[in-house]
Amino acid sequence: MEVPDEPMLAAPVEDWVLPPDGSVAAEPKWDGWRALAGRGDDGTAVIRSRRGTDVVAAFPEIAAALEVQLPAASGTARPPLNLCPSTVEAATARSWLDQWAPDHIEGLVLKPAAAAYRPGRRGGRAGSRKWRVRDSREAVVGAVTGTPHRPGTALLGRWDAEGRLRYLGRTAPLTAGQARDLAAELTPALPGHPWEGRRFSASWGSQDPLAVVLMEPGVVGEVSVDVSRVAGGGWRHSVRWIRLRPDFVPGGLPLHSEEA
Repeated sequence: MEVPDEPMLAAPVEDWVLPPDGSVAAEPKWDGWRALAGRGDDGTAVIRSRRGTDVVAAFPEIAAALEVQLPAASGTARPPLNLCPSTVEAATARSWLDQWAPDHIEGLVLKPAAAAYRPGRRGGRAGSRKWRVRDSREAVVGAVTGTPHRPGTALLGRWDAEGRLRYLGRTAPLTAGQARDLAAELTPALPGHPWEGRRFSASWGSQDPLAVVLMEPGVVGEVSVDVSRVAGGGWRHSVRWIRLRPDFVPGGLPLHSEEA
């Protein structure tokens, strides 16, 4: 069984629909590791991360199962291997979201029924789409990229029960209007900022440092977030800035928790 070097990627969409003709199927978008798995020509297990890294050693039970059995043509599989459910019925897809989100799935993956698997390709006219469950949250602006007069992104946090400002995540790039409105409310940090000396990474899983300018944590913003979390309750993906919330004070927000 030949295992592709790269996975096929799904393009993000803002909404989802399953046409009545059954031409598109939905699958749960699981919250967890993404990997390509199979057996090599010599029968040994192959498990590669999205970036092509060999991760067999990290998943010995899965590797052992791959070397013994793969899902049969009959559509059955034995633990720890399980076939991902798929449906062309919108009601079934909605039931998954009601039952499993946000604790187990991030949303849905939508796949054209007649489309071939295209390693390394994203979306396209006949490609896969992904839709994420989203919700709004309020958080404190603790730092920005760019400058205080023209912030590029905002770094956000919430206070915890011990009085620490816990970092949650960073916004996607701000629009010109969002940056202008935010800049009007920002105040550069005084000595003793809660994040003084902290190192931020350029992206999740990256070792590259991110240059930031610390701000006095007195501005609250509303953001749109998906359900993916990292250890400690932070947001795995960048969030979307919605608006300033001058009606909130930083100390009045819910305290940070591991499930925030």
